[in-house]
Amino acid sequence: MSYLKELKQGLMMKKSLKYALIGPGRMGINYASTIQKKSNNSLVAICGNRKKSTIKGTSDFSVPLYFNGDWKSMFDNHPEIDCVIIASPEWEHFEPFNYCIANNKKVILEKPVAINSRQIQSMKKLAFSKNQNSIAVCFTSRFDPRLNFVKNRINSGKLGKIGYIYSRRNADVKTIDRIYSKMPIPFWLIVHDIDIMRFLTNSEVISVSASQKEIDKKRVVLTASLSFKNGTEGVIESTCFTDDASNSKATALDIELEKGKFEINFTQSGVELFKANNSYERPDLSDFQIVHDEIIGNTPAMINHFANCFELNKTPATTFYDGWMAAKISEAIDKSIKKQKKIEITYE
Repeated sequence: MSYLKELKQGLMMKKSLKYALIGPGRMGINYASTIQKKSNNSLVAICGNRKKSTIKGTSDFSVPLYFNGDWKSMFDNHPEIDCVIIASPEWEHFEPFNYCIANNKKVILEKPVAINSRQIQSMKKLAFSKNQNSIAVCFTSRFDPRLNFVKNRINSGKLGKIGYIYSRRNADVKTIDRIYSKMPIPFWLIVHDIDIMRFLTNSEVISVSASQKEIDKKRVVLTASLSFKNGTEGVIESTCFTDDASNSKATALDIELEKGKFEINFTQSGVELFKANNSYERPDLSDFQIVHDEIIGNTPAMINHFANCFELNKTPATTFYDGWMAAKISEAIDKSIKKQKKIEITYE
């Protein structure tokens, strides 16, 4: 039975849920706005850091506001909160996540889930002791129609085995400036690429080799090679060099199989497929239909999917396991950079 059919049959079973937002930045506001539009859910409180920016960024919401990261007071004053969107800065995920899970709140967690080994292990232990239906991680790329088109074609087997994936994700100095001293670069810059590769290969990474060259304190060139259990090889290239090019995000993906090659430029709407018999396809995915049985736009599709899963106690498409795996691989890449050697990844 498709998820869409389950939703139709389970409308009477849906539970009305009350949400809170921690971190009213650009993405947090987008997530909260999507929740607000769902008729059977409601947003009841928002917690930010700086008072001025929190008030300015939440002008479209008529809910109580909390400042200076005082999410504990928010929970004390709103025991009715069922679900929490944690979209605060990456280095501020750890404590509110642990509190929410320990107190049986459902969580939509921005990636990366953690920024160091201590946090990864602590969050994993707590999260894995709970129902995985209560935690969803924001990997928006999983809801991209182009990637789902590629995923379906790979899974069909008609193009043979997948052998190589190349991903490029570039940022600029202005963007990276806020995180440079707060967390290792691999945890922030390439976590999406790691998840995309796991998603497309249906396989786990067994080893990584990486290098990071710092041209100066804020200009960085990072390259990582990933070996997967199924034999696929992946390469991630990422740079932060230009002062301010936030309107020109050079992001691309190449996927090579035995009988064809996909090319995606994420600044464009389509995906290109070059087949071994010299044929060529470029499906128009700019006005796409359904991903995970729900109408898209990447971000609203993802949040609506998570909300529907929470209402019906279904497992989200991206669980804490996916967030943990991406963080675990990011940590291995960071370790490879620092130790200048190949790092084997083991699984418990």
